[in-house]
Amino acid sequence: MVSFSDAIARGALAKLKYLFLSANQVGDEGIKAFASAIASGALNQLTKLKLYNNRISDSGMVSFSDAIARGALPHLELLNLHSNRIGDAGLISFAEAIRSGALASLRSLLLWGNKIGDAGMVAFANAIKPTPENPMGVLPKLEILYVSSNPGNSASVTENCKARKIQCYS
Repeated sequence: MVSFSDAIARGALAKLKYLFLSANQVGDEGIKAFASAIASGALNQLTKLKLYNNRISDSGMVSFSDAIARGALPHLELLNLHSNRIGDAGLISFAEAIRSGALASLRSLLLWGNKIGDAGMVAFANAIKPTPENPMGVLPKLEILYVSSNPGNSASVTENCKARKIQCYS
């Protein structure tokens, strides 16, 4: 039997625009298989991806971020990762991935209810920070960001959201 990730890697869902895998206990091994499957662009038409409440932690998020950095999801507009187990290492990896210009179409990012601490918040805030050379920073189309219900101090994220006129729920 072909696994879901194998089917994706083989191009079975190449035209898919929306993928909602929420509350499926994907876990780290599942997201690693998913990341491997999408790394070559097998879901490059995807615009909405919901992976909330799936027990994804840092190791899974690092793999997912690596796939993002390779340009796996160039048209993604919504990424919902709330209520997982993502901590500092996972968000730091994600911040590095978006610095490469990946996810330039992203409009909504939901990260609330994870385990992101101060280091992850600072790394993410620095990634989205506007600069004189790039006043929109990375994620130039970002409109909505949820980082509430995480243990880290989100003040730096909120400050950079205000500078970019992003609705931030922290």
